[in-house]
Amino acid sequence: MKIIIFLLLLLFRCSNSLYTAQYNALVSINTILNQNWDLTLNTICSQTKFQCDSTGDNIKNLYLVNPIIPNSLPVIDIIEFTNLVELSIDINIVFGASFWAEIGRFTMLKQIGIQTLTEDLPTNIGEMFPRTLNSLVIERSQFIFPDSLFTKSNLSNAQLATSNTADYDIFPIEISAPSTIKTLLISNTGSLKLKGTNFTNLNYLSLTHTLAGNPMTYNLFDTWKCEQITIQYLSNSILSEFPSSLLINTDVKFLTIKAEDKLLLGSTTVLDFSGAIQLTSLELRNFNILPQLTYPGIIFANNNTIQRSGYIYFSSIDYTVLNIFSFAILDLMQCTYINNLPIGNYSQMSAFSIMDDETTPLFSGPVPDELCNIKSYFSMHYTTVTTLPQCFSCEWGNPDFDINFSNNTFLNKSYSCRGLIDISGVDLGWKIYDQNNVLYTYQRVKVGNELLSVEVDDGTGLGKTLQVKFHAISNPSAQVYTLNYNYMPPTITSFNVASDYLYIQGDNFYYLASKVKVWVAGKPVMIFSSQFDNIVCGHGSVPYNNNLTISITVDIDGQSDSKIIRADGFAPQLFQPFPKLYSLGGTIQFTGQYLTYDTTIMNLTINGLLFSDNITQATAESYMIKYSPIPRGNYTLVYNLLEYQVTGTIEVTDDPPCVVVPANGYCDGITPVCIKPWTGPDCGSIPANLTRPTLLDSNPFFKSDSHESQWKGESSSFTYSYTTTSLTEVDEFGNVVNGNFFPFLQSRQPDSNPPGKIQSTYVSGPLQGSSMLMNILSWYLDFTDSRTVYGLPVIQVPSTLGYLNAIMAFPFTSPTNHLELTFQLELEVVNPDIPLCSRVEIASLPTTTGVDYIKLKINYIDYYLRIYKTASQNANNTLVPLNYTTRTITQQAQKIVQEVTIFIDPWVDIYYFYEFDLTMLYDSKSAAQESSPKCSFTPTPTTKPSDKPCPGDPVCGGTSQGQCVNSHCQCISPWRGVQCDSKPDIIPPVIPDPETPTINSTKDEIGFHISIISLRELNFNGVLEREQYLSNWTVIETKTEQKQTFYYKNKVFGNSSTNNDTIVFVTIDYFYVDTQVEFAGETSTKSAGTIKYSANVTSWPFLKKTNQLQIVFSSSAQDNTESSDSCTLKNVEYSQDQQDNVEVVYIQVNDKTFQSKFIDDAIVDGTIRQIKNVELPNLVNDSNTLSSSLIGILTPYHNEYVLIDPDFSLLISYVPPKEKEGSICSEKPKKKLSNAQIAGIVVGGFVFLVAAVAITVYAIKFNMKKRALVLSFNQKFQAVNN
Repeated sequence: MKIIIFLLLLLFRCSNSLYTAQYNALVSINTILNQNWDLTLNTICSQTKFQCDSTGDNIKNLYLVNPIIPNSLPVIDIIEFTNLVELSIDINIVFGASFWAEIGRFTMLKQIGIQTLTEDLPTNIGEMFPRTLNSLVIERSQFIFPDSLFTKSNLSNAQLATSNTADYDIFPIEISAPSTIKTLLISNTGSLKLKGTNFTNLNYLSLTHTLAGNPMTYNLFDTWKCEQITIQYLSNSILSEFPSSLLINTDVKFLTIKAEDKLLLGSTTVLDFSGAIQLTSLELRNFNILPQLTYPGIIFANNNTIQRSGYIYFSSIDYTVLNIFSFAILDLMQCTYINNLPIGNYSQMSAFSIMDDETTPLFSGPVPDELCNIKSYFSMHYTTVTTLPQCFSCEWGNPDFDINFSNNTFLNKSYSCRGLIDISGVDLGWKIYDQNNVLYTYQRVKVGNELLSVEVDDGTGLGKTLQVKFHAISNPSAQVYTLNYNYMPPTITSFNVASDYLYIQGDNFYYLASKVKVWVAGKPVMIFSSQFDNIVCGHGSVPYNNNLTISITVDIDGQSDSKIIRADGFAPQLFQPFPKLYSLGGTIQFTGQYLTYDTTIMNLTINGLLFSDNITQATAESYMIKYSPIPRGNYTLVYNLLEYQVTGTIEVTDDPPCVVVPANGYCDGITPVCIKPWTGPDCGSIPANLTRPTLLDSNPFFKSDSHESQWKGESSSFTYSYTTTSLTEVDEFGNVVNGNFFPFLQSRQPDSNPPGKIQSTYVSGPLQGSSMLMNILSWYLDFTDSRTVYGLPVIQVPSTLGYLNAIMAFPFTSPTNHLELTFQLELEVVNPDIPLCSRVEIASLPTTTGVDYIKLKINYIDYYLRIYKTASQNANNTLVPLNYTTRTITQQAQKIVQEVTIFIDPWVDIYYFYEFDLTMLYDSKSAAQESSPKCSFTPTPTTKPSDKPCPGDPVCGGTSQGQCVNSHCQCISPWRGVQCDSKPDIIPPVIPDPETPTINSTKDEIGFHISIISLRELNFNGVLEREQYLSNWTVIETKTEQKQTFYYKNKVFGNSSTNNDTIVFVTIDYFYVDTQVEFAGETSTKSAGTIKYSANVTSWPFLKKTNQLQIVFSSSAQDNTESSDSCTLKNVEYSQDQQDNVEVVYIQVNDKTFQSKFIDDAIVDGTIRQIKNVELPNLVNDSNTLSSSLIGILTPYHNEYVLIDPDFSLLISYVPPKEKEGSICSEKPKKKLSNAQIAGIVVGGFVFLVAAVAITVYAIKFNMKKRALVLSFNQKFQAVNN
């Protein structure tokens, strides 16, 4: 009975909410016009496509959408809505004559919106409209608008045919009587002839020119008597002549022309608005004819009572053409500026504003001093202007003033109002003159005849002078007095770090960055901007901010101030016990509090050797220090930080605490910790940085496209995939009792973009009952500190695809059953013509507790799966172990298919979550070097280090100089060289070669040479396809206290129009002091007297994407005396995991060893990539006085650039070469090569390379008379090529 009463009450309420006839009309319209409305009674007045009035009894607004299938408007239903106020009708709805006949029924109708008119309007339509109708929109029409629509209706606003896409002559030439319309928006497709004569009440006219086929010839704007006119040309319009009738409209006050660069100037060269006597505001957008005008460009009527405003946007402005002083207010936005702002009478202007493009600013000034005379304000935003006139400097700090100059990144906002020099004496008079009897502009009288002051401009430095005279008018030859003065020295007060910028606060700084130098922690830093009271230093000036203690020195034009600024609460401590060092070297972490990276106020030594200079990462709580091999034992550690000192003992052991590639990570106890960008179980892999594989819309599966890899000198193509194959319910005995539920479709939601990743979500339909499957896939774009759903912190590397998986409310048939979800991973190399080995590795991940990994490996390519062994279930997030099994389905040398089955235990309610992620990595070790690989060839078995002895007598220089490890000497600092018999020496400062990036230096009659020879493009198999020699270099030299730098630039193909972007930039650094540098994510220390030689090749035009680029270097050493007693020795050290990859070349001549070091990393298009350095044939034989090498640095394909970074140093060797195996002694110098011999040398595709080396050697022998020889070589090279 209660239910019946409730239903009756509900029906009663609904029947009183909307009249039945109107409800029935809605039902009918919904059916006929396929509107898909929700006509539930209790929500009938809560819709968006129709709305009720305040009583709930009547439909007030009705919006009919496209029914897709054309149909007639059900007029018999529409007329039920007698209280209709607003009606909107979409396309594919046909009106019919009956609708217009009944339009008068709607006595409350105010607005009609029609997408497309479907038939002729009745000629008396204006009389048929209800008098309440004041707004009419008809967006498209090919039918004529009758005169009565304008003259007989009561319309105030009309928008007609503004979306027409074809030319229809639908407007009358002139309306017959005055119109009530106040706002009219129409379009012109070419045929418009409408005059505005009888639009006597019109305030606003908008005319849009469109249609590509017809020029816009309409020119009747002088007939429109309205205050505001807007003319717009759409982008599909063709060029049309400027309508001259605008110039003589006597009623228009506000004129806007949105030209879209579609105007022609015509016969006029000046826009003379003298006839537009009331024109007050002129707005021009994309006004392409502006620069084509002749001065003054725009003329207005001579009416001093009107203050005219100009708004010019997105246009080119030539200040020699446009008289900007004809505007009282001028607003420029995102314009292109031709010529500088004019020098003129800005006092005529009230306001002037420049708003530049935020992303690509084009206005850089200068801003003339005359702008100081502007009446109200000058504003400027997003420009690259650096300085403003002096008159603005005294206003900085006034918020009402500063807001006018926001977002000018480079603008110097230094407060400056000049300074006063007091002059005291007797009989000085009241005026101060300069030596030329010219009165100083800025001066004051403090005490007449006795104390005067003269103002001087702001400045910097010591020993400044000012010449003054007194009584110069009455006595022009009066004595000249020279006043000596200094500017105040800088004072540092504090600093702070924000958004990676360092802000230094103080006083007496200066706004010209060229006068300012800053050292932070003893290192010079880049000045981003400078003002009188603060200096902003560039990105990365300090590595961290929290609890930072540093030394800062500021030098202003020779005057300096230094401060050690301590962190708040400064109480430094280096924690003990100290970590153990590993005898073969590596990276170690020290921890503490209030530490500093600043080695000018801190040092850490072990056994007297300085370790703090090798800090690779630092915070106030820890140091990461990279160290060289050191013999086993206990050593004294001393740490000093200002007045704090700690001394203790640190142990060096032969037992590595964990398995980690030394250069790529360190051990935190027994846990490997990887240093970015390295990752993997032993920090031996690097992210492949691939693009996201294409995910299916129906399931979260993928199979990648073929990826080209260049790694460790090996080129290969591979694909990888992920597929879920089954989901079953299994009983406790292993029997499948339900399923397989796969395959089934899942719906993919639109991707989202949380910070640092792209996220895709998949939701399935019902699995069984209400159960469903959900997957959230996260593609990580960069290194990201993340957490699992149960809170485990993990580091996600770039191009990782994380899977968060959930099964919701599965109805198990028995509480002892469980689910088994099986998926497969596949890795395949698709060019199996190269030797291949594969390996499957499964283990617990040593870097992260509670995670297992599976690594599918083919050669150097890793398909890397991490499984998180904790799952979460139910509403209370209960954590449970995740169990799984895995098996290898297929393992061939070129292909691995691995299967993983997840065991999902039964749960009580809601959900079960588990996680894993997938990444493609490049490994530092090939599968062939691992145990038990499966290969397409017979690999060299992995063995223990051979018994081959290390060089030297004693071996490796003895236990104090080095250790023999794997037949290779690991030297103990400071010893260097193949057998640890050399120490660092200093290469004398170099003189730049103005023609080529060649280094020639001499020490103790031993000459050293470095040069870049050519660029060679090799195909996939290493065969030379073309070679480009380099000439016509330009060079710039800079010097700092830290280093001397030469910047060379070479346009490889000259001014070729097709390859104009191919440029080689060479940077040669000669270091005066020990300096830390960073390259490819690694920090290293370059010793004083060493050379770093960086080469950056941009946009090489590869013939094929599978090709490689080889950069050829030459280095040599030579006894300039050519003594018969000289000996030479060349040793080449190769990478231990790549036997043909050159790491170091040692060239010893007598007691000097020239060391060339080639790292196996490059930066390719912003990504760290492994490269290969190969020794190339050298047909100039070594002798007892000369030894040389050619190294080809082989880099992979690039789109934008490749950057390499070898370095060169000098060693002094304590074991002469004649005592070493392989030396060349007692041999007469080689005869010089003749020109014919040079031109004739061609070996193995190395065209003319030997000629380059021979001439290089020749240059060294003859005391580096290099200019003539290089010119000779270039001439020979050109002659042969011609």
